[in-house]
Amino acid sequence: MATTLNHPAAFLLPAAPDSDPTASIKTAPAENPLPRATLGDMGLATAVTGPAEFPLTILVQPFDPTGISGLDPGSVRVFLWDAKAGALEPVWNSGVNVDLGYVWSKIRRPGIYIPIGLPRDPVIREFLSDLAKQRIYASTDSAEEMKAITQNAVAAFLAVPEEDVAQVRKLVAVAHVHAAPQPTAREHFELGRGMHVLGFKLPQNAPLDEFTARMKALETPTGGLPEEALFFRPEVDRNVTSLKLGPEFLFPGPWPFPFPICLLLSQDWYMYHADRQHTGGAQGCSGISSTSVGGMALRHAVAANGTISSIPTIVQGKVYIGTDKSLYKINVATGVVEHTFTVASRPSYQPGIGGSPAVIGGKVFFTAVPGFVYCLDAGTFALQWVTDLRNADASRNQPVNNPQADSWTGPLVVNGKVYVGCGEGESGGWGFVYCLNATNGHVIWLFSTNKFSGGGDNNPNVIPASAAMSPLPPGFSTHPDPPTGVSVWSSPAYDPGTNRIFVGTGNSSNGDFNPNPDTPYGSGVLALDANTGAFKGFFSPPASDSYRANDTDVDVCGSPAIFHHAGKTVVAIGSKSGAFWLLDASNINNVMARRNMLPYDANTNAPLPNVDPHPTPNENLWGVFGTPAVHFGLHRLFVGVGGYGGIGDIASTPFMRAIDWGNLGDVWATHVDTIGANHVSRYVVPRPPMYTTNEAGLSSPAVVNDVVFVSTNKPGLYALCANTGLCLWQAAGLAGGFILGPAVYDKYVVVGAGSQVFIYSI
Repeated sequence: MATTLNHPAAFLLPAAPDSDPTASIKTAPAENPLPRATLGDMGLATAVTGPAEFPLTILVQPFDPTGISGLDPGSVRVFLWDAKAGALEPVWNSGVNVDLGYVWSKIRRPGIYIPIGLPRDPVIREFLSDLAKQRIYASTDSAEEMKAITQNAVAAFLAVPEEDVAQVRKLVAVAHVHAAPQPTAREHFELGRGMHVLGFKLPQNAPLDEFTARMKALETPTGGLPEEALFFRPEVDRNVTSLKLGPEFLFPGPWPFPFPICLLLSQDWYMYHADRQHTGGAQGCSGISSTSVGGMALRHAVAANGTISSIPTIVQGKVYIGTDKSLYKINVATGVVEHTFTVASRPSYQPGIGGSPAVIGGKVFFTAVPGFVYCLDAGTFALQWVTDLRNADASRNQPVNNPQADSWTGPLVVNGKVYVGCGEGESGGWGFVYCLNATNGHVIWLFSTNKFSGGGDNNPNVIPASAAMSPLPPGFSTHPDPPTGVSVWSSPAYDPGTNRIFVGTGNSSNGDFNPNPDTPYGSGVLALDANTGAFKGFFSPPASDSYRANDTDVDVCGSPAIFHHAGKTVVAIGSKSGAFWLLDASNINNVMARRNMLPYDANTNAPLPNVDPHPTPNENLWGVFGTPAVHFGLHRLFVGVGGYGGIGDIASTPFMRAIDWGNLGDVWATHVDTIGANHVSRYVVPRPPMYTTNEAGLSSPAVVNDVVFVSTNKPGLYALCANTGLCLWQAAGLAGGFILGPAVYDKYVVVGAGSQVFIYSI
């Protein structure tokens, strides 16, 4: 008996700003013109009417869950009825989001649009694959020969006794259950007595006899069955080998499909936010794209021995990630833990590891929050050296005693040097930026982030007198203690053009209770010479950049991203206050653009009453805590929004901004909506997941080809179309708290959440 499907109505979304497709384009339910020409349709068809050609538009076709039952979601594409040719032609720029329950396609023409996919059942799928190959080898345009190929293949399949087909389907399904790295949901199987697996469900939950009747009734259109084309999708893996020139050969990748130039680049995501400029872009070649990401699935959920508070690093197929107890090395393909290293413990803000490791030259460099910097052999995890930032050690040329030297930094490693930050300024401790020798951990230089009284800016290697060892090693000196300490939460980024490092700073103890400007060098951005540590500038944000002028405790806690634009090297960075800036790397006080990422009234430009609400000076819990991702092809930045206070005002605030990398304006389509007594410009396309829950983008997004990944504190992990904002996929199986950001390597996306490492792949 045929299943009755109840599909919701299709609708249109703008693919570009300032576009309203509903003004001239209409949708209506339709029938498949070739109902007997496919085994993989979802019982869903939509007629689109309008001009003969229109601007690129997103067609969204919600579906009854039964419609996709028995189909492989990663294979589903939309087909357009070509009446003249009498065939269904694939619209390759299409896909499916199973969790949100819709098929999407980017279209420019009217017509009837029909989603079609390949069966999950390997036996039926292999039948269709052989049929497609036979048709290619036949090399004929004869309708009669095309029909004969289908009839002969169907006859051969149906000649096998039904009970034998059922037995083979059962054996294959049971083998899958036992061999799959992650359990397959029960809903995908036909189950017998005692919940025994009988086989994968067939399309639309059809019983075998009904499905074989459909096979007998197949009518072959011009070119063959439409789903045969799905075996030859454009994004199917090329099986190429990267030459892997390594991190010193970085240059922006093209878009959307960086081939063959990507062959020259390593795929390694080798330090915090991918690279030494912290751009958050996948390296080398990747098969992840807007049309393939809908088929991404959880491959491994690896249990760890503690809470994860950092973004993974992935090098040569190994995931490096820390917990509040240990550093892990995990095989990304198998999920096998290959090594662990337990870090030293002592009282601190939190135990363990709070930053991403850097893996360079066969060594792993990482910090532990209680003030240690480690170097391990990447192959064996044997300790190479450890430098203590709390206790002076002449053997490491480390001259500072600093009991509050907590370190959350993901080390920057470049040109044989390791750069880290430390300090708990608001707890009365001192803050520093350290440059260490990568070979032995010896201190090359340090810079005090606590500005000394009496004159100009600090010089490197000058230490608050109360913190200095005695006698001091050569090259270091002391100064009377400054009035306040300043912490360093972020990871330094490196610009080879100026040979400078750039790092955000936390608030001083004074900034804990007072709005900006903070006491130098608090709540701003430092520029230092990479070789000597010489001061090259400090950007101190004014109170007017904060969402509310009485915002306090406005750490610049995220790391900068560095890129080139309009002949300038740009330092892009945000603040807990919601402020975001583009700064000139050659002069950090030259603000090229500024904007607050939190929403304002579109008519009055006034702050919204439910965003960052506090009548008296207080902390902003909802701003920018992470690092932007840079999309070089689209000239865009993606910025996570929201903090440990959640998203704040759910209806008005997106958990990520997509902005132009020159003027910081929104690049996805927006519409001014009435929210209470206010008028708010909101993104049109990414609803849901935005504007629906209190989940915050306290994270650093990542980009690969035409996809941007963003994680939230739900915990959630989403893949959005970088061009339009359409939600293409969302992760299943996540548990735990904040996810501080994904790492992308080849076909894999990896996050840490709670006490597990989740590995997804297409």
